[in-house]
Amino acid sequence: MSALRPSRTTSDTGTGRAIGGGPASTRPAARPKLWISRVALAGMVAPAGFFAVMMVLGLVTPGYDWVARYGSELSLGRLGWIMIANFIALGVAELALAAALGRTIGDRVSGRVATTAVGILGAAFVVAGICVTDPATLVTSARTWHGMVHALMAAVIFFIATPVAALATARRCRGQRRFAGYCALTAVATPALLVATFNSGSLLGLTERIVIAVVLAWLTTVALQLRRGNLTTH
Repeated sequence: MSALRPSRTTSDTGTGRAIGGGPASTRPAARPKLWISRVALAGMVAPAGFFAVMMVLGLVTPGYDWVARYGSELSLGRLGWIMIANFIALGVAELALAAALGRTIGDRVSGRVATTAVGILGAAFVVAGICVTDPATLVTSARTWHGMVHALMAAVIFFIATPVAALATARRCRGQRRFAGYCALTAVATPALLVATFNSGSLLGLTERIVIAVVLAWLTTVALQLRRGNLTTH
């Protein structure tokens, strides 16, 4: 009779866990959680690092007035390579964050939209670092092809990617009212503040840093929510 009994050495068909719940049953699930946690930590650190580097460079770059000039202009000159690397590092961190978000909130349309938009934002930061700006560049006043691309990437980040990502995240996480409300506020404030920047005159650099801080704070908050396990597929 014992030969007719089904084997109990295979995994449980309902849960995918080995009988007895031994260590081998938890290993496959632990790896992505650890990876996501590490990516989320990088997503929390990178925005603050970007802003700190931008502010320090603004203070030590000769002849640069951070209150009146764009942060992107720090990519020009002797210390420009630092700001270029700063853009690229932030972009890579946000691309990784997008991948992690896809593993957690990518089960629904709103989550996939948010994930895609964060990925576009990260890619735009990378391209903005590679394609250096022209001095005091707007989309309509760029003088070189790379200055035009840089300005277009700024438009993508502030007018498209961030608002779409924030609104989609608000929709996906609508059960968390405070967080969803914060996301919706970010989606509205980001393009509005950038428009205000274009009309801020001698305070252009200061107002631009405000809108950059708004975007970076939102990205940090998303990464924090992810690391705490508040963004789930349920």
